This record gives sequence, structure tokens and C-alpha cells, in this order.
Amino acid sequence: MIEETLFIIKPDGWNERVQIMTEISKRFDITHTLIFEFNSKLIAQFYPTDVGKLYYPAIEEYMIETPCELGVIKGSSVIDRFFEFVGKLSDPKACEPDTLRYRYGKGLSTTTSGLYIVKNAVHRVKSKEEYAYELELFSSQGIL
Repeated sequence: MIEETLFIIKPDGWNERVQIMTEISKRFDITHTLIFEFNSKLIAQFYPTDVGKLYYPAIEEYMIETPCELGVIKGSSVIDRFFEFVGKLSDPKACEPDTLRYRYGKGLSTTTSGLYIVKNAVHRVKSKEEYAYELELFSSQGIL
């Protein structure tokens, strides 16, 4: 079944985004890419279950460190296949060595102001429902 999903190269992957995009394009059909910047409102909508948690200020600071690159890919069972390719876990060092998160994620790091956060280089969606939510979110903001 042909489906679509999206990904985001996060700030810790920004300097290596060309290599990351090259790896993605070798395995997946990239149909759209663009560079954008998060703001506080978009971060809160993107991470709604994290708002108000002790670590949320670190997420906010991390996601505005650099621009991000958003991409859309399509293919057969692409959500599941891309999830495996990026890495199943948030911590890059706990992911399989052949995943993007393991190779490009910084792991436990600090933000510019010293807040601790796990940096994992690439965002991927886990389900069709999550993709639908994020597609609507970025479309409603005029990003897609």
C-alpha cells in the first residue's frame, strides 16, 4: 500500500542535513522538502503532550537553535519502513547502529543555556494518525 509520511531534520542534524538527505533519498522517494523555523506556538502544537513537563523548556530551546528541514516521502508501507530506518527509540545510542538517529543524533546533550535534552537528529512519525495530525499542523501554518 502506497502511503506518505513526513520527517524533520532537527537542529543537531542541521550541519549534516545533506548527508542525511542523501541517505534518505537512496531508500525513499522524497516528494517535497523545505526549510523552516519553529516558533513557540508551533513547538507547543508539535509537542502537545510535553507542554508543562519539566523538560519542555529544553525542547523549546533545542528546536529553535537552527532552522529545520521538513521532508515528505512516499512509498509502500513507508511509515513503518522509515520508522525502522530512523530508529525506534528516542535515545540515539539505544538505536540500532545502522539507523539515522544512531549515526547522526548527539544523544544526551545540553541546549545553549545548559538545559539537558536528548538530541536525536531526525523526527519520524509512528502512525498514520500522527502523520495526519502533523500534515494538518504544518499545512495550517502555511509551511506545507
